[in-house]
Amino acid sequence: MRVAPAAQPIWLLRRLVPRLPYAPSVGQDVKTAILLDTETTGLDTRKNEIIELGMVKFDYLPDSRIAGVRDVFSAFNEPSEPITVSSDN
Repeated sequence: MRVAPAAQPIWLLRRLVPRLPYAPSVGQDVKTAILLDTETTGLDTRKNEIIELGMVKFDYLPDSRIAGVRDVFSAFNEPSEPITVSSDN
């Protein structure tokens, strides 16, 4: 097992534009869903940890097209042990 190298600096290649607030139109037939994404230190739930959590709340139309994003959330957790790189990679 090897320890992963320290994170490299991230270069911003273009300015991010703030997302405009979204609300469904009156009478628009939409349903709301939340997409959940997790990043972990491994696949063993007994010893590995969640280190990143991301969620996107969005509305979608009856034909499954996304109508708009309502809100986003992200959080990070410092792992209690160094993250290792598998020797299989």
